[in-house]
Amino acid sequence: MAEHWAPADADRVDGLRSVFAQVEHGYRGILDLLNQASINAESGETRTAAILHRTAVQAEEIRQRAQEAVENLSVFSFQDDPTAVDGAGNIFSIDAVVAALGEGLRLTLLMLGHQEGWLADDGRLELPWPMPAIDEALIFQIGTTELLASSWRRWETTEQGFRYGAGSLDNVDPSEFPKDWPADAIAWRYVPTAGPVYDWVANERHKDAQLQNYARIQSETSAQTKIAPPDQAAAMPPDQVLSLKEINAHGYLSMIIGDDILNDNRRFSDLRLIEWLRGYEALSILAHKEFENGMTSFERHVLVFPPGRLEERLQFYGLSADAATALTQIATLSSDSLDLFDTPLIRTTDGGHLLIGPAAIDADPGQIVLSRLNSLGHKLESKGKAFERQILEFFRERGFKAFSIDKTRSGEPYEIDVLVPWDGFLFVFECKNRSLSGQHPIQAYYFDQDRADYINQVLRQVKGLTDYPDMAIEAGGIDPLDFQIVPCVLYSLPYAMDGSDRGVYVTDWSSLGRFFEERYLYRKIPFNLPGGNKGLRRIGIYSQWSSDTPTPEDFLRHLRDPLQVRLMRARMEPRASSFLIADRHVVETTEFGKAPLTLDLHAEVLGFDAADVRRQEDEFKNQLPDLLAELQAKYDAK
Repeated sequence: MAEHWAPADADRVDGLRSVFAQVEHGYRGILDLLNQASINAESGETRTAAILHRTAVQAEEIRQRAQEAVENLSVFSFQDDPTAVDGAGNIFSIDAVVAALGEGLRLTLLMLGHQEGWLADDGRLELPWPMPAIDEALIFQIGTTELLASSWRRWETTEQGFRYGAGSLDNVDPSEFPKDWPADAIAWRYVPTAGPVYDWVANERHKDAQLQNYARIQSETSAQTKIAPPDQAAAMPPDQVLSLKEINAHGYLSMIIGDDILNDNRRFSDLRLIEWLRGYEALSILAHKEFENGMTSFERHVLVFPPGRLEERLQFYGLSADAATALTQIATLSSDSLDLFDTPLIRTTDGGHLLIGPAAIDADPGQIVLSRLNSLGHKLESKGKAFERQILEFFRERGFKAFSIDKTRSGEPYEIDVLVPWDGFLFVFECKNRSLSGQHPIQAYYFDQDRADYINQVLRQVKGLTDYPDMAIEAGGIDPLDFQIVPCVLYSLPYAMDGSDRGVYVTDWSSLGRFFEERYLYRKIPFNLPGGNKGLRRIGIYSQWSSDTPTPEDFLRHLRDPLQVRLMRARMEPRASSFLIADRHVVETTEFGKAPLTLDLHAEVLGFDAADVRRQEDEFKNQLPDLLAELQAKYDAK
């Protein structure tokens, strides 16, 4: 058949064959190494028990290292990745290690499930129960399987990035080998392109935004009063919450859909969003409780619930019996699970469940709910219109004559979400409420494809605006030909880019909202006031405006060079590492890590005097005891 193809098509097919052969070689090589492991002589039940015990032992060590790191901290920042030091003195990211631990367990258990026939008709894993007894030697031996599961995970990420254009995969010349590589090894090097940078920045900004909002709830509000007493049955929101995490996640999901999730009666896999959120946070609370009560590392990190016990505890935390059953189905590990955070439960053959503590104990329930909804194919329909209304109202509240257009001209529909005339400029926003990639290569690829489509959409709308200016005259009372038109794609989640693409700026609600709401970026010093109230000292470090009020030129400068993107890019650290995919076959990859956001880095990127800010902070901290004593006296006198 190939002889009938055009030369270009034949070359393309040959290229694809080469790519798929390269990809398959990686997976087959890992499986070959796995088949050589001595642990394979043991039964599937024994290997399962060994990997669960090994996970518990490693989780225990991570918690201990994390606790030591917290105790040694002199300054804590919600914007920094939590790190610890291993036994060799190397610094590691706690979140990254926990994620890798969970991913290794997920892959190993699903692999055993396929091999042993433990996957039920619905795809959910059912582990034989009870587990056999094991010894330290087996826990050590299963480490080979865990290591290869890590290689599988890393190869999957690498080959997907390669196949979807996020990076190159090339041979490494032996002259470039590090000293610890065999001289006769085969080596491939994966190097990411520029595209993943914005994806990484967006996802890290999103994580930071959630942490900052959590910090604000914790230090600037009295939200703790809504938390249910720990030993009493809890009511559902709005009456009670289980934690500040639940409050933060409630706000996040409400922002996503453009309305309070309490008002959303839609059901996804038989649960309302408020029930999804409560269920996942209840699992986190259970993981905390069992961690505190467990006598061994296994009891603290692999939590065993006999038949019916988990559903009973979920009902104690406010879910109905039906909702508790539905939640256990949603959160149970299955062949379609993307990670263990989404599905931290494992079904056992006696009808009970295991809860993998490290995957639940500190997880963000809002992020998990959105991720699991996506993996199950649920779409939060109609959220886009809510976002458009929110943006229109935002500008109108600030005195702008913002409007939208929904017209047809010459048989062509024109729906322009938000138009904002401002001193000779007309800002045109195409509003998009789309989930981020979660740094998953395939999702990142489709995100990029969608962004290109959105830019084409707004360019088409702008052309229609200039071809048919009467649409704007009818809808907003202005002639667009009298203005300099500035087209923008506006995301609800924090995805922005510097510069423009074909004259279109890409911005987001977080950065846009902050630009218009406050002139300055601040350093904040929270403190407690008498009577349980909260105080906050703010020190301005950067002005987004050139005067007391924003100008369109200020906003254009922000669109061209969004400071939130600039700050996160300054923190991005490329980190190279390698792993085996076959005997004497190494893959070197470059991944991005995040440097701490220090005051000095802040000052370097934004151009302010760090020493002056430190002086103001020290002055306030020295004055604070006298101020609090004075306020306490006034409070006591009431």
